Amino acid sequence: NGLSPLHMATQGDHLNCVQLLLQHNAPVDDVTNDYLTALHVAAHCGHYKVAKVIVDKKANPNAKAL
Repeated sequence: NGLSPLHMATQGDHLNCVQLLLQHNAPVDDVTNDYLTALHVAAHCGHYKVAKVIVDKKANPNAKAL
């Protein structure tokens, strides 16, 4: 499925883990096999605090899922 650690932490709404991964330069715009970024996952799951942290790390809010 191509989930990165950031995708998995985002999917589970693990805010502290997401922050830690981003502090250690986890790639914020990596995509899954379905072309979803961590920001897509956060929005889809309704994890808005996680989404804000990801956006604050300069994630591309205009990335498109294919």
